[in-house]
Amino acid sequence: MNITISGNGVKENKVAFDKLLAKWNELFTREGLFEEMEFAETESDGTVSFTNEDSELSFYQAEAGKASRIDFMISGEKLGSALNYIVGMKFLHDKDGSERKKLEEPSRNAVIVTEIVYEIYSEKRISFVFSKFTDSNDVLLRVEFSDDSSDTDLGASVTASADDKSLVSLEALLGTLGKNEMSEHISLFAKRVNEYAKKLQEKMTEAELEERLQPAFDSLDNL
Repeated sequence: MNITISGNGVKENKVAFDKLLAKWNELFTREGLFEEMEFAETESDGTVSFTNEDSELSFYQAEAGKASRIDFMISGEKLGSALNYIVGMKFLHDKDGSERKKLEEPSRNAVIVTEIVYEIYSEKRISFVFSKFTDSNDVLLRVEFSDDSSDTDLGASVTASADDKSLVSLEALLGTLGKNEMSEHISLFAKRVNEYAKKLQEKMTEAELEERLQPAFDSLDNL
């Protein structure tokens, strides 16, 4: 299977793309990332969310055919046919030359296969999203960062397709990008998500039970 990659992550925004992937690779292996979390919750769509006083981490992963979350994307990669007859003009015109309507990029729906978001102090937010387009087996990997305190942001994405029309996995895409080590780190990260979510949820259940029983415990101590 030969994989073709396009997008600004391998073009004008390659530096930003590589920088963001490097940060995610560090986060996937960061010691203490889960230990510092105080609460864990599993939402109805399967998203696992960890929170503490200062930060929040959410993780969602599903098979493409079973994904329940929709990612509405606009792809500049598929505009060739639409732009061929526009020849750089911003508007379509009627025969009399009057402006008819603004050309809009066609939107494409996609299902989210993997989404990981990490946010601190409700200011800095970094996301890692791997999606599959619903009208083809093309996949999209996009990474974004924003900082409200400094009004800065970074973002880049790549689209991948296989010559045999098969679905490109995240592992295969990262391998094509020369990020094989990152695939291993994501796999370990997913395991840690499940392990720590279970531990925190059990701890929260025990704390809630103890809180309910505390009045009886106090009364018992005074017997």
